Amino acid sequence: MDAINLMEQGKKIYREGEYLQAARLFEQAAQALEQAGKILEAAEARNNQSVALLMGEEAEAALRAVEGTPQLFAQQGDTEREAMAWGNQAAALEALGRLEEAIQAYRTAAERFEALGKSDLRAEMEKAIAAIRLKQGRFMDAGMEMISTLQRPNLPWWQRLLRTLLRIRV
Repeated sequence: MDAINLMEQGKKIYREGEYLQAARLFEQAAQALEQAGKILEAAEARNNQSVALLMGEEAEAALRAVEGTPQLFAQQGDTEREAMAWGNQAAALEALGRLEEAIQAYRTAAERFEALGKSDLRAEMEKAIAAIRLKQGRFMDAGMEMISTLQRPNLPWWQRLLRTLLRIRV
């Protein structure tokens, strides 16, 4: 099976909830793409593998799969896939309990999404940071993260509404 078919089959299996089987297919696709010299496509397959491994509760393997991919995308000027890769790496770090490293990776992803004008994805990264701060019992920091998210322009309608509601004093 060629790399494209492996990727498609992996996506199909992933949608069916067979995460570890999908991860194996993505890994095979990545290896085939690397052998063909298609490094960026291989990095994309590694990111898919990482997500599937996380869903299969294999956080350590997920981190190994995604490591180095943000830098590959950055070297090629592919900021969108770089941002996604930072987000995937952050999720793996978070699952491993390496929370401060996860926060840094989420922040990097948020900055890249901001530069692309993708405020909804930036907000998702910032919400993940706030959730980590809540888990750590750092309620003020979590609140500040959420307020920071809401102070940005170009917010979705529901975030603008939330920002307005937060200004209302009871």
